[in-house]
Amino acid sequence: MGGVLETAEVPGFLMNLNELYDTADQEGVAWREFVALWEEVLQEQDVSTAQLLDLAKDVEGLPLGRSETDRGQLVAFGKALAKQRDRVIGDFRITAGSKKQRASRWRLVRLTPPSDPGGDAGAVKEGDGSDLV
Repeated sequence: MGGVLETAEVPGFLMNLNELYDTADQEGVAWREFVALWEEVLQEQDVSTAQLLDLAKDVEGLPLGRSETDRGQLVAFGKALAKQRDRVIGDFRITAGSKKQRASRWRLVRLTPPSDPGGDAGAVKEGDGSDLV
């Protein structure tokens, strides 16, 4: 379809699709921001709902419930996390971690390898056969 629109001189059709989705899906944006913060601060280890709630309070738009008490927010956020269980958000899947004293724990599982810090990901290495035609 893009080729037809280019021929009809309709430039940039659907070029802002991600921006449109972000605007339409504010809760999804909040969850992506939360998962990025989770990975940055707590990484891929088993963590408690309380630890995650501390992070979640810094992310606008996450469902923390209407309660003004810490316990009420913890329960509401725990239910929201349970709804996200096994969902893929960005490069991660939110999974149930090990239980500790009957309390649920959570873990991020990376789905894609982290980017190469050397910046040469995908670079052709001499002698690896990729230069053969």
